[in-house]
Amino acid sequence: MHRDLTRFPAELFQFDPRIRDGWLSDRYFVRAAATLRHSRRNPNVTMQVFPRRGGMVAGLYECVRMLQTQLATGYDYRDLEVWTLRDGDRIEPWDIAFRISGPYIAIAHLETIIDGVLARRSRIATNVSNAVAAAGDVPVIYFAPRHDDWRIQTPDGYAARVGGGQSVSSDAGAAWWGGEGVGTMPHALIAAFGGDVVAATLAFTRYVRDHEPEIPVISLVDFGNDCVNDSMAVARAMRAEFGEDALHGVRLDTSGLLVDKSLVGDEDLWGREDLRGVNPHLVRMVRAALDA
Repeated sequence: MHRDLTRFPAELFQFDPRIRDGWLSDRYFVRAAATLRHSRRNPNVTMQVFPRRGGMVAGLYECVRMLQTQLATGYDYRDLEVWTLRDGDRIEPWDIAFRISGPYIAIAHLETIIDGVLARRSRIATNVSNAVAAAGDVPVIYFAPRHDDWRIQTPDGYAARVGGGQSVSSDAGAAWWGGEGVGTMPHALIAAFGGDVVAATLAFTRYVRDHEPEIPVISLVDFGNDCVNDSMAVARAMRAEFGEDALHGVRLDTSGLLVDKSLVGDEDLWGREDLRGVNPHLVRMVRAALDA
């Protein structure tokens, strides 16, 4: 078995005890096993899991631990022969990622769950790996929890890590490798300071210096839809209170429905390109202003 598996004990995955009873399985698999018991049949079978599209696989270690702990009552992992790729391996369409051989009744109820785990983890790992490749040297942070059910933050965060994401936004997302969530200022903090991005950034900096000094200060500068001027105001205030290099960076998150004030009068660009939201022209203007 892969040495990497030692970093992922079964307890880490907190498997639902109802897995073994088939409560989380497609019902026809449970009935198939029941039919075989009723017929006093239990053939040895081989189950192979493969993708229809290429990408990166993840969730394999989780599935191995599932086989080790969630087989039907009366069966043991030693009753099986298991072959698997490793989390993070690339795979081509129709190639085998996971192969299990053994008594069908032992594994019938796990087909649904194994397929689901591998499908979701691999999809996220593949998507993140594509984003990492496109980003080049720019670190990729996985900020997906707000877009999905809170109960899948931990496995999704792990899959993003497999895909090459440098970090995730919540502590739950980093739980399987013992990390912590990252991130600095939300729009809500600025709103709590009456829309004053400078006051919010200074207050945030005072907090992290006292309690989390390892956190870099990255100011969110689009709240007033004036990224250039607010970036400059934040940079000046930070330098005045905390000295050079206190501000690690600024973040632009302009709504896709809005055009930043710095671009409103640029008639040469209007009509030729979409200037709404965050776009290359806005990024270059902010960069030029801060570099000046």
